[in-house]
Amino acid sequence: MSRVYSRAQPIFASGMKTFLALFALLLSSWGISQVQFTDVTSLKGFPTFTPASVYGSGASAADFDNDGDIDLYISTNGNSDNLLYRNLGNGSFELVESLVSISTNSRTSLWFDFNGDHLQDLLVAGDCLGASGDCPDTEYIRLFEQQEDGSFSDVTSLSGLVSGKEVDGVFGGVAAGDINNDGFLDLVFDYWNGDVFLFRNNGDGSFEDISEEMGISELSDYWQPLIFDLSGNGWADIYLTVDNDANLFWRNNADGSFDEIGETLSLDNTANDMGASLGDFDNDDDLDIYTTNIERDLPGKHNALFENKSNEDQFLFDEVSKSAGVSAGGWGWGITFLDADNDMLLDLAATNGPVAMYEIDDKAKFWKNNGDLTFTEISEEVRFNTNFDATTLISFDYDQDGDLDMVQTLKSDQDPVAVKLYENQLNEQSTFGNYLVVKPRMKGANHWAIGSKVSIKIGSVVQSRAITAGNSFYGQEPAEAFFGLGENSIVDEVVILWPGGEKTTMTDISANQVITIEDNDVLHAPGLLTLEDLEAEGRKLGWGHMSTNETGFILERSDSEDFSSVEIFQIDTGTYTYTDDEVLESGTFYYRVIASDGVNQSGFSNVTSISVNQVVAGLGHDENFIIYPNPTSGMFNIQLPNVFSTQLRLELISLSGETIESWVINEKLASNKNLHIQASAEPGLYFVRIEFPDRQPVLRKISIIR
Repeated sequence: MSRVYSRAQPIFASGMKTFLALFALLLSSWGISQVQFTDVTSLKGFPTFTPASVYGSGASAADFDNDGDIDLYISTNGNSDNLLYRNLGNGSFELVESLVSISTNSRTSLWFDFNGDHLQDLLVAGDCLGASGDCPDTEYIRLFEQQEDGSFSDVTSLSGLVSGKEVDGVFGGVAAGDINNDGFLDLVFDYWNGDVFLFRNNGDGSFEDISEEMGISELSDYWQPLIFDLSGNGWADIYLTVDNDANLFWRNNADGSFDEIGETLSLDNTANDMGASLGDFDNDDDLDIYTTNIERDLPGKHNALFENKSNEDQFLFDEVSKSAGVSAGGWGWGITFLDADNDMLLDLAATNGPVAMYEIDDKAKFWKNNGDLTFTEISEEVRFNTNFDATTLISFDYDQDGDLDMVQTLKSDQDPVAVKLYENQLNEQSTFGNYLVVKPRMKGANHWAIGSKVSIKIGSVVQSRAITAGNSFYGQEPAEAFFGLGENSIVDEVVILWPGGEKTTMTDISANQVITIEDNDVLHAPGLLTLEDLEAEGRKLGWGHMSTNETGFILERSDSEDFSSVEIFQIDTGTYTYTDDEVLESGTFYYRVIASDGVNQSGFSNVTSISVNQVVAGLGHDENFIIYPNPTSGMFNIQLPNVFSTQLRLELISLSGETIESWVINEKLASNKNLHIQASAEPGLYFVRIEFPDRQPVLRKISIIR
């Protein structure tokens, strides 16, 4: 059953608050049957294919055709087509050969709506490892736009994502997220033994490489990136696993800049980090991080579990993998957090196996969450203990039976089919636990609400899930939150924390259903406010927006950082720029903007500021002072309104404040006297400054042409 909710108020007046034995639930195993996974790959008809060389290929799960079930895209090497599987909704898949069946050495793919039309588009990325000849990025980075009829168009050349340059290194991973809260999803992708790239979505179908501008472009051995607001300020941060060097955490400063603070947060693991996943394993309503590694008998060489220890006063993580019992992961790659037995606790599963040049018998791992900040490794009991050399591991409920299944991809020709579908058999048990699936959806361009956090509360227990695009290793899980509920039949609260920080709360939700919660009543704060100094023309301000609910915007300008006094500018909806051409005295001026629906107002955007040079003081709107012709080829006239008996000084000033020419007028000037002055300056825009003996100077803009 699937239901759509759009209101921000409770949907029932009251409801039964059921939280049977919650304390015992968290601290012990209280009767939910043991989960078991069954390999059903052959039953589903997955064909034989070859993954990309050495490091393998990934898998991405998303409902690309908007029919309510989860489809699957699997990357391959250049000798066979990538595989798009449409979920038929009856527990089976069909291979779709005509849409995006390209043949490249593909590492990974990513479903994301890059143009905001509420259709899932597809990025496919790879490299030329094992190939001969040139390796242009135009061949190994491809963007496909989904059309209204379900077909796809290759829009790579129009997107700005490629430059035609040679690809360096092995493709490391990709993730999408909205870093500037304008509703459009930006991209981070990287290379092992290469660069990391941050591409800003311009909102017009194109991207711009802002890596150097943001200070995050440097050579290293990068693997899987994550984009999510872990700092809790409403703006998406970036976390990168790095092989043989410190992991990096770029905190979003909410002003268009990032700071790398991985060491400060204790996230700078310096081992061989590769895969990464987010999950609230301790049910404290914040997101923890797990990274896979290479376990060796050396300090730090093990999988890492970073417990989020943040509170109102600090933002910090603590590496707790050994005390939690999840450090011994082997040679780890893909990873997923999942509540496999629906007991309200997130378990962990990891796929292992070295690259082909090493011979290590390394089994997959499954750790059951004990509810006391520890895990127990039960891989054999749940039948997830194969020794495949594998790449990706993701979890999702492919057959919609109320438990989470897993997909694993293999690195080489170890099996005729290099993908494994493991069906969770939990629902066949008589004590099968309850569940709830929540799909947050936005009206604006970020329809799948990438970057939102979904939390549920039953009694005093809170669970939370991150909605992301890109995780595990070369993987992607669908944009929905799956919660195990144990024996509980009612969820007291469901809370959506939308990108940007606004919330929607629903109450008294019945178990065992899929619900969609929309932001129809949410007034999101405007996105990143930017300022462009147009000098003589004023200051151009622009901002992003995540919503279509506003009826207008209110721009505030102040000469104090605390906005103790403000000038207000009303701006109609549909307009996301404003040029403030008012003449300002010297000083620093601050701007911020809020959205309004005519009754309510959103939170404020970030604050941006500008320092005004004294050169513009006196630039007013007195129509009695006239300069003509304007533009001029050099000779211009000045018409003055009054009689002056003392000396006047005139200056031609550049936009930077430099005096180019000056004139002194000694004669008595009659009213409306025209002065004919020849200027020898180069073509361009200037000020003419007129200094009077008994009043403020006056400036007029003039354009000189030749």
